[in-house]
Amino acid sequence: MIVEKKYKKTEKGKAAEIRWRKNPAKKEIDKRYMQKPEAKAKSVIRANRYLANHPHIRERRRELNRIWGKTEHGRTVKNAAQKRYRETDYGKLMRKKIKMQRRGATGSFTPEEWNMKLKTCGSRCVFCGSLERIEIDHIVPISKGGTNDIENLQPLCRRCNSSKGNR
Repeated sequence: MIVEKKYKKTEKGKAAEIRWRKNPAKKEIDKRYMQKPEAKAKSVIRANRYLANHPHIRERRRELNRIWGKTEHGRTVKNAAQKRYRETDYGKLMRKKIKMQRRGATGSFTPEEWNMKLKTCGSRCVFCGSLERIEIDHIVPISKGGTNDIENLQPLCRRCNSSKGNR
């Protein structure tokens, strides 16, 4: 190892390093390596570390993203990403949470709390026992002064939830 470090510091070692970096075989090896999930994860960690040490670059990148988001292509990409996010379970849950907050509901719950609540109920509707189209329902409705706390939530299927209304 020590010998290798000494060799890389010599002129001959530096020339060999340059030749290797220009070699198409190295580019192929790097390309295959970067397809692996662990390589992508390491790349993200390196980028975040770099941005943490260079806040001016982070601010510039945010500004460029804001500008790009106002272009037609940027809006298209942003809208597509938002649509994909809204279709995930987490995205649906967050939209529901935001909707309740806008209605003036107090309290909040995390996705983990909701998943635990679902597990305790067997991922079934508490009224009819159905497994399909489970939704979040407030036991005491928000319109009647209910909260958005996990204790006030229950899983209902869409049919039972819509028939219950604000009772």
